[in-house]
Amino acid sequence: MPNLRNYFKDIRTRKEFVLELSRAEREEEHLDTVFGQLWSVISPLLSAGVYYLFVFVVQGGHQGPEFFLHLVAGIFIFEFISTAATRGANSIIRAGALINNTSFPRALLPLTDVLTAFRFFIPAMFVFAIFQIALQIPTSFAAMQAIPALILIVVFTSGLAMFAAAAQIYFRDTQAIMPFILRLTMFASPVLYFPEQAKALFDGRLITTLNPIFCMVQIFSGSLVRGDTFDLWTWLIAIFWAVLSFVGGFWFLVTREGEFAARI
Repeated sequence: MPNLRNYFKDIRTRKEFVLELSRAEREEEHLDTVFGQLWSVISPLLSAGVYYLFVFVVQGGHQGPEFFLHLVAGIFIFEFISTAATRGANSIIRAGALINNTSFPRALLPLTDVLTAFRFFIPAMFVFAIFQIALQIPTSFAAMQAIPALILIVVFTSGLAMFAAAAQIYFRDTQAIMPFILRLTMFASPVLYFPEQAKALFDGRLITTLNPIFCMVQIFSGSLVRGDTFDLWTWLIAIFWAVLSFVGGFWFLVTREGEFAARI
């Protein structure tokens, strides 16, 4: 483990490096073009439409605009987590030449991919706001809870991306397995159904405690769509998983980054 004070100081002094690396990656993959940005919004919208039709067929009835808005919010969040974690898993392998020739905190690589994914998440939330206005679903002061919930989601995703980036060095199938794990997590989260429906399908207390993103998504979507408020226990679970993911992912990456150049 390196000196953490110096390590974090080195991270703070390389903000321009992160911004430029994120811009270069988006430009290389043509993600900064008009069509690239449109696709980053259209893709989760198509997913939301498909899942909405799936639920419509399974439950045999119209679920209403509130459910559709809840589904859109959940899919946007899931796409952010999935994109950041999947890209982050390949971040160190992808930057092999940079690692072999430059000294810098390796944690910046997966964190850059989290930043890139977040930049595509922001326009999606503008689309969510348009849907909310068009469907005439009111916004309450409780919607402000979505801000700390989103911060917790970003912290959790950063830890997940760092863990996956280091794991990919040792297990080269990590990036391929990650989407399947996240998809299973989504099915056990309040994305395709409201939280109370998810708790009815599974063991309520067990699923909220053991599913890392359940409470985060519940707070984010519930506060935006229905203006729900949440008890202290729900917030504590969300904070616990966010902190555990970040600390665990950071520790796993930093304690092994000295081996990366030899293993890439």
